[in-house]
Amino acid sequence: MIIAFRPIFILILSIGFHLGAHSQSTEFSGGLTYSSFLGNEAEFWAPSFGYQFGVQLFDEVPYTMDSQAYGISLGFFPFQNNTSNVAAIVDSGYYSSFLVETAFTYRYERFISDYFSAYAGSDVGFQFVNLRNQQGLILTSIQTRLMLAPKLGANVEFNEYLALYLEGRYNLSLGLSNPEMEVQYSSWQQMWNISTGFRFRF
Repeated sequence: MIIAFRPIFILILSIGFHLGAHSQSTEFSGGLTYSSFLGNEAEFWAPSFGYQFGVQLFDEVPYTMDSQAYGISLGFFPFQNNTSNVAAIVDSGYYSSFLVETAFTYRYERFISDYFSAYAGSDVGFQFVNLRNQQGLILTSIQTRLMLAPKLGANVEFNEYLALYLEGRYNLSLGLSNPEMEVQYSSWQQMWNISTGFRFRF
């Protein structure tokens, strides 16, 4: 699993260093994300907390005017099957799922005041899903999914270097690979995310 994700981290680091060259308009972000499946998966997987990090480059210096931002993000989302769903436990046992998301991100940010801005955008990328049972004895193949996630959010601006954000996303994904898994996954999956964290700008 570590070997499979190694190219992803190399890509993230290389793009991050490239964006870092534009120090006056680069942003690093990190925060906590609450995620919940919709549809059939919502009956099996319980809502969960995960983490998301990003690096973005602005076409204008942030905090001074409306701007567009482009970049990359990396998310980690662990899930456990829903223990309140007795039928799922009896039929399928206890399972955990670990989802890694890599995406190219875009947002258009509009300043409402010097201390508040709102934005809209989208994330496009891939999800890599790994499933295992509670004992950890069965480790399935990694499933690859293509995902699109439109988003809306707002920033509370403390100064030109630091902001607190709140963001909502609708995440739609399509399975591109179908490895042997004990738990059936729908080809199309839906999920919603609510994230909060900090943005650091340089």
